[in-house]
This record gives sequence, C-alpha cells and structure tokens, in this order.
Amino acid sequence: SVDLERDSAQFLSITDAAQTGLEPATTLTIELWVRPETVLAVDTFAGLVFKGDNTQYGLLATNRTTSGPAHRIEALVNDGTLIDQFYWAWSPVGGTWVHLAMTCDTAQASATTFELFIDTVSQGNGGAINSGNATGIANTAEAFRIGSLLSGHQFDGLIDDVRFWNDIRTGAEISANWKTELTGSEQGLAGYWKLNNDYLDETANNNDLTAYGSPVFSTVVPFVGAVANPALLFLLL
Repeated sequence: SVDLERDSAQFLSITDAAQTGLEPATTLTIELWVRPETVLAVDTFAGLVFKGDNTQYGLLATNRTTSGPAHRIEALVNDGTLIDQFYWAWSPVGGTWVHLAMTCDTAQASATTFELFIDTVSQGNGGAINSGNATGIANTAEAFRIGSLLSGHQFDGLIDDVRFWNDIRTGAEISANWKTELTGSEQGLAGYWKLNNDYLDETANNNDLTAYGSPVFSTVVPFVGAVANPALLFLLL
C-alpha cells in the first residue's frame, strides 16, 4: 500500500496527455481500499480518486456541518454543463481498512444513478447534494489523481489496490474480487494500481502514476493474496 501524509501534500497523479481510458463517456466504477490515519476535521474534505475537481468525476471523503450526516463519502460527475453530486454516511475509524466501490451511470433516461458499496455492502443510491441530471462524463485536460483533488485537499492514510473501470460493476462482481489481486486484463478495467512498491498500471493502458510529496510504501495491507483458482489448488494438493 502507499502511505499518504496530508500535511506533506502527498498524492499520486497522471497527466491527461499521458492517460488512456480514464475518460469514459457515460459509465464508470471506482474501487479502492483506504485506511485513514486521522479523522477529518469539521468542514474539511479529502480527495480519494479524482479527474479535475468538479469538472469530470470524483470520489471524496468529507466532514460537513450541512444537513445530513457529518462524515460522508461523496461522488460527483459533470457532463460539461450539468453536475450531479451525491453522498452516503460512513463511520471512518483511524487505522482500519475499508473497501469502497462507487458506480456511476449517466446513461439513464431520467437521472444519473450512483451506487456506493462499503465492504461490498450496497449503501444504495445516496442523497443528493446537487441533482443536475448529467447526460455523460466530460472530457477535459485535467489530471487524474489518487489521494487528492486537483486543488489539494489530500487524504491522510493508506490507499491500496485502486481499480478504475469504464463500466458498471455489479454487487456480485465486487464481492467476488474485492480481496483478490486482478491480472489487469479483465474486460472493462481501464486502470489498475496494486501499489505493491511501485506506481505502475497493471493494464495494457500503461497509466503509470507519478508520486508527489515523496510518499512511502507500507507493508500494512488490507488482504494478502488470494488463490485465483481454488479448484486447481485442490487438485494440486
């Protein structure tokens, strides 16, 4: 995993010109493991996975004093004109791993549909902060970041096994693979960063990241390998 320090403004990034596949037209799924080291102060927020700030798409953790739960996971998408931003309550615990998976479908006839899974359990479609009914996902020249927004607001803690899909992952698909390292060749997988002592993308898109602020790697991980084919292991035994 990678250990990001908020006070040192640490994050990972790839420029728009260097990326391939991180600008889907209508649908996406973002998966990652996070282990907060500190709980966000009141009226602060931290980027988890973002392209731009509010101009394309993103997933962030917040602690707000506005109506609704204080501690939230928020997701947003922008089609270039219309913005949708939704939230789900969560209870972050310092030093504890949690798996987040967010799906977004802007191809719906009536409204953008989000869904959040926390440790594979669906949290539903969330509450609306802004419901603009975006009809797609904008394509801009802004960078893709992990652990930060474009304007800053870094995450403080460990992040591991980040996956970016250009399709909608089902609950069954998320549950089947959340504790298994992928090969990188899975259909729909546009970016996959294991963060096993490097910032390389395991897919053929080669969306390799650059680290800023000199973060370090950690041996503290959310899961330790999984057998890709248990039946084959049984035969070998």
